[in-house]
Amino acid sequence: MRLARRRLLAVAVGAAAGLVARPASAFRPSTTWVLGRVMEKARDRGTTALRADATTSAWDVTGKAVIEGAAERVWLEAPGRLRRELDVGKDTTVEVRSDGRLAVRQPGKPEQSLKSGLDLLADVLTATAGQEPGPAAQKLIAALKAVGVNTEVVSYARFDGRVAYLIGSKPWETDKPQVWFDKDLLVPLRLVTFQKDGSAVTRLDVRYLGWGSPVGGAWYPAAVEIWRGESLVRRTVTESLDRNITLDPGLWR
Repeated sequence: MRLARRRLLAVAVGAAAGLVARPASAFRPSTTWVLGRVMEKARDRGTTALRADATTSAWDVTGKAVIEGAAERVWLEAPGRLRRELDVGKDTTVEVRSDGRLAVRQPGKPEQSLKSGLDLLADVLTATAGQEPGPAAQKLIAALKAVGVNTEVVSYARFDGRVAYLIGSKPWETDKPQVWFDKDLLVPLRLVTFQKDGSAVTRLDVRYLGWGSPVGGAWYPAAVEIWRGESLVRRTVTESLDRNITLDPGLWR
């Protein structure tokens, strides 16, 4: 009887030790869960419209300056409307994203009218004003899939000094489309896509930097960079921000 008790006690102790030694399963969020939280946070921030004034410089892939310190203005309005004006010398290029279309007007060229694709800032910062977070998150998931992001993969990584949710790849897989969101602020940090031109494939990396700055706060990044391959080709620095202002309906024409 004593021997049987000792054996039972040994089995119980061994089982308990195994439970203690076994690591707890780390929580692995789904894309739906992450983007649901992103859209809830956007709703809580309550941005319905904003205007950002900025300065933009651009370079070709060799590093030669193409634009130096040009004035840029960006307007955002729910749900997902965007207008961007860039002054280069006496010329102004205008982009208007509204009602599923993107109009591009450049001096001396015919106006282009394209189907509007993904614009991470426009599709996150003002998307949930007047909308429920769930449908807005599903719409963003569809837009990410359309640019090749594998929404079945969610990892953790660091970027711009922040812990981020990384959707689309593991941190070391730099050759895959991916999108990054700040884990705490739940704002976009980075979007990596790939552009095909014949047999050539170019990596495009849009980086939304400096969240929490005195200028942009949690509402707008302090700077936006665009990288082609390993070359920085555009940098826009936010100079001022006006939020929840009344915008002229003529901006979207």
